[in-house]
Amino acid sequence: MFRRDFLSFLGGAACAPALAQGNVAQTGRFQPGAPVRLVVPNDPGGAMDIIARLLASALAPLWSPANVIVDYHPGAGTVLGTNFVAKSRPDGLTIGMIATPHVINPAIRSLPFDPERDFVPLTRIGTSDLLLSASPAFGADRLADALARVKANPGKYSCATAGAGSSMHFALEMLKQRAGLELLHVPFKGSGPAFIELAAGRIEFLVEPVFSSMPHVKAGRLVPLATSGRQRSRYLPQVPTLAETFPGLFVESFFGLVAPGGTDGTVAQHIAADVATALANPQVAERTDAIGIAVAPMPPAEFAAFLSSQTERWREVAKKAGMRIE
Repeated sequence: MFRRDFLSFLGGAACAPALAQGNVAQTGRFQPGAPVRLVVPNDPGGAMDIIARLLASALAPLWSPANVIVDYHPGAGTVLGTNFVAKSRPDGLTIGMIATPHVINPAIRSLPFDPERDFVPLTRIGTSDLLLSASPAFGADRLADALARVKANPGKYSCATAGAGSSMHFALEMLKQRAGLELLHVPFKGSGPAFIELAAGRIEFLVEPVFSSMPHVKAGRLVPLATSGRQRSRYLPQVPTLAETFPGLFVESFFGLVAPGGTDGTVAQHIAADVATALANPQVAERTDAIGIAVAPMPPAEFAAFLSSQTERWREVAKKAGMRIE
């Protein structure tokens, strides 16, 4: 089935622009005349992959008879997959998943594309909160106590994240700047090894999405100190937010969709509307909720403004922290 769909995709490429954009003009709907490629710039198995597969299933009936093919292009902090989208034809048949690294990367990396010129924002999908937690061995269960000890012992303690340049890393840098902390950042390739080090007490703190931290919190392997959202997490309502101590300090990871630069604006609007319909599907809503994603779609213009503001925000944080990855 995959091979047949892929051959159909190749066979329809030559006439794709007319099929994708012309059908909108004729029917008032987005009706792709060939399979739509949904590019995921991460490895299979994570939250982005789960969202992509949910969307592919929910969008297929709306775009029938065309299928939606999830296509993985991981690497370089999502840059490889995003660059693939940037270099694709602007015919409505290639859509790219993005997440918080999309607005962080311009501040810390040299990129093979222009983050604004080479993409048409489609819609935000949703957001998720982060959790600052401590190893039980550290012996503090309140944010104020933990920060006081770190501040009294500059450079002694360390905090793990799932990667340099991630939203977790930037949340840590924002906290260090606001609280005046000297806290060593220890980046891992993924959260699994970080959880092991926290459980063993070799690293004192961790910043990780709330949902993936929950099993460890429930098992007593992590002590929750503060969440990063604008409001308290409904998964951990007893845990304060960072903003309760540091007003204005919030970090929400997000997921969204973009198309190659030059994609017709009407096509973009129709895709965004169909994605909003797909996200409202009860099965999709139940699954996104189960992985800790607060669904919050945006129309293209609003999403474009959101991306611009987020890019500027993280550029200032990176500049102040002297962060750069080459």
